[in-house]
Amino acid sequence: MKNLLQACRSGLSSLLRSGQRPVSGEKKQILFCAHNELTAGYLSRALPLFDASRHEVFLSFFPLSHTLSAPGNIAERCGLPYLPADRISRRAWDLILVADHVYEQGAMPAGVPVVYMPHGLLVMRLKENGRVHRFDRWAFDAQGHSAYRAILFDNESNASAAARDFPALKEAVKVTGCLGVDRMLALRPERERFRRELGIPEGEKAVLIMSSFYPEGLMKKYGRALLDQAARLQGSGRHFIVSAHPNLWVEPGFLELMEEQKARGLRVLDPDEPLEPFLIAADAAVSDFTSLSLAFALLGKPLIYVPIDAGRFDRHSLLVRLAAGLPRLDVPEDMETVLDRAFRDYPHAFLNETARQIYPHPGEAASRMKKEFEKILRIPS
Repeated sequence: MKNLLQACRSGLSSLLRSGQRPVSGEKKQILFCAHNELTAGYLSRALPLFDASRHEVFLSFFPLSHTLSAPGNIAERCGLPYLPADRISRRAWDLILVADHVYEQGAMPAGVPVVYMPHGLLVMRLKENGRVHRFDRWAFDAQGHSAYRAILFDNESNASAAARDFPALKEAVKVTGCLGVDRMLALRPERERFRRELGIPEGEKAVLIMSSFYPEGLMKKYGRALLDQAARLQGSGRHFIVSAHPNLWVEPGFLELMEEQKARGLRVLDPDEPLEPFLIAADAAVSDFTSLSLAFALLGKPLIYVPIDAGRFDRHSLLVRLAAGLPRLDVPEDMETVLDRAFRDYPHAFLNETARQIYPHPGEAASRMKKEFEKILRIPS
């Protein structure tokens, strides 16, 4: 594995820095570069946008700070041919697609266009340096220009904020929507089937508890107390489902905590389970500022936030605006009361109005992204 990571660092960095294009063929050469299985999964959703008769698409991985197990198996699960790192420099790439920043200063290509297709809706959370992750230093090259040919956004509000605050990104900003969100919305008619398959008892309200991995997130700040309340209420007309960010599962003690919840009768999503069936099957959600909360908001069902510090978010954040107008769970002990009230009386009009701002072009992500890719590849639409 050490040799694999070294080869990946050497081969990929060499390619990206030099823009080397030693091999040319009739088909456009497309490289999906992932950081882990999560981002590989997001990238794989773009595969249908590239016609196999005109494109060859491969998956490879950027150098990682932790061990990546069986990258070839990950590629197979994603439906993509795996390209080992030591073979990257042998091909002439026409486009590189990434789902997160390239965390290597100066490693952006000198002739190969790179498109940043983020993995999830943008919540506009500020990092410790006061910058939103998508606009952090990795978004710029050494000269201060955009490191990407295109950065894909969910809505005009976030795109306008990026272009206004960072003029160097203006030409790269594109509003396309999100393939994963469109897939979720298309699966809404399957709600009853999902509920049966997931074992949600008829007549019970399914409540999805969702957490990011940040220190101020739900699981780290309220986790055990909130889970205790869920276990207490489980079966009394409520069916609780716990969804935690995959990054939490590698932290000490977290796996044991989740096994404990399973033993208490709570349904816990494993990190590799598809999220869409649970989002659609649920009747309500309790959440922190995870981007999944924005996706859930698009489904028009009661969404309840735990307290969110607005000072940790960009002033343009639609998530902060959404959370400010929805019911809030201030302390875990109030969960039963807050849920009961939400099912009786909920500000659906506000939720739906804000959802239209969060995701104004439902069902259009594939066509909008394909148009951007074809522009870059100079293929007639």
